[in-house]
Amino acid sequence: MKKVLLKTGLITIGSLTILSKNITLNVKAKSPNIIIYLEKHDQNNEEELVRKFANIYEINEDIVLSKVEEITGDFNNYNWNHNYGIYENKYENKELAILSTVRDIYKNPEKYDLTKEDLETNKEYEPDEYYEDLLAYYSELLGVNKEIALSISYAECGSNLDSSNFLNNNNPAGLGPYNYYNNIEHGTIEYVFFLKNCCGCTEESDISFFYNIGSAYCSSENNHWINMTTSFYNNILDDYYYYAYNRGYQKVLK
Repeated sequence: MKKVLLKTGLITIGSLTILSKNITLNVKAKSPNIIIYLEKHDQNNEEELVRKFANIYEINEDIVLSKVEEITGDFNNYNWNHNYGIYENKYENKELAILSTVRDIYKNPEKYDLTKEDLETNKEYEPDEYYEDLLAYYSELLGVNKEIALSISYAECGSNLDSSNFLNNNNPAGLGPYNYYNNIEHGTIEYVFFLKNCCGCTEESDISFFYNIGSAYCSSENNHWINMTTSFYNNILDDYYYYAYNRGYQKVLK
C-alpha cells in the first residue's frame, strides 16, 4: 500500500502574487512548496504539462503525449492557439486544457482510439508537495473556493488528515465514499473537479455553500456535517494553514 507524504514545510505570511503566462495566483499565505511546484513544472511548455499530468494519473506519458500532439496538430492548430480547445471543449488557459484532456484520456481512452492496455505503465507517482498546497493550487486553477474545499476535506478526513480514506485510498474528501486514487495529487484533482462540475463551487462561493449541498453530501448526518464544515471554514478563512500548524507546519513571519 502506498504511503502519502505529509511534508513539513515553511510558509510566508503576506501578500504574494505568482505570475506565469497563463495563470495568476494571488494568495494570502503561500508555502514555498507551491513556488517549487511552479519551478519544477514549466507551465508554458505543452509537452512538460502533458507528461506531468500523465504521470499523476499513472498512465503512459509517451502514448498520451503522442495522442495530444495528434489532436492539437502539435499544439499549433487554430482551436488550440485561440481558444485552448480540444474538440468541442474550451478552457480558460493552456494548463487547464491539458489537464482536462489528459484526465479524459485516462477516463475514456476509447474516445481517443486507445485502450486501457495502451495506457499501462509501471511508473508510480508520489507528490512531494504539502496537501494544503496541492489543494490551493488546483482550486486556483479550476476556479474553486479553496477555503470551502479544505473545510470539506477536514470534515471528511479530520484536520490531521489521518483517516484511512486519506492515507490508504488517497481520497481527501470522502468521494464514493471510498473511491481509491493512484496518489494524493490524483485524488485532489478529482475532488476539485467534483466540487466544480458536480457541486457548482466557484471562487465566489461562501459559507452558504455547505447548507446548499449538505443534504446531498452527507444525507445521514446533515446537521452534524454542516456544523463541522462551517466551523473549519470560519477558522481557515482567517488563516488557510490554521490546522496545518498542528501537524508541524511551521509559520515564518517576514
